[in-house]
Amino acid sequence: MNRSSVNALIVLVAVVIHVALGAWSGTTSVNDGLGAEGPIYAAMVTDHDVQRGTAVQRLSPAFPLAAAGPYAMTGNIASSFTIVNTVAFILLLLATCLILDAYEVPVLVKLCAALTVTVLGMPTVATAFNPGQPDLLALALVLLAVASCEAGLTWLVAITHVAATLATPLGVIA
Repeated sequence: MNRSSVNALIVLVAVVIHVALGAWSGTTSVNDGLGAEGPIYAAMVTDHDVQRGTAVQRLSPAFPLAAAGPYAMTGNIASSFTIVNTVAFILLLLATCLILDAYEVPVLVKLCAALTVTVLGMPTVATAFNPGQPDLLALALVLLAVASCEAGLTWLVAITHVAATLATPLGVIA
């Protein structure tokens, strides 16, 4: 089995676990299921104004920008947060696999790393209480920016680094 197929299988299994744990964990009742900061991000998405939040939220506009697309399709802010979180989780797993592929690690090591990422991103702890997870998106984009350096495509490196920078003030580390 080639590396791409192995990576796809690892990501698929991890995402199924992630989604199952998210469904099992339920949601918070705080702010109608949006959690502590959810209403701030919800206002940024629904009003199409990334300058609406607090200073911290304004410094990382990638999350509300990413949630705007799913929100336009679903009309549900909680669902749009879930979609962004799931896509971010997929990107995080994919970036992990790509970085490990660059060092030609055994499949077992890659599987253990994916399991670790799955447990660290466990939705039962974070997402159930605070469905809007801009930090998950930020981490995924920073790791994807690092992984893109291995590809050697200048345009891909530039795009992923800009995305990482928009995701969090810490994106400058990319």
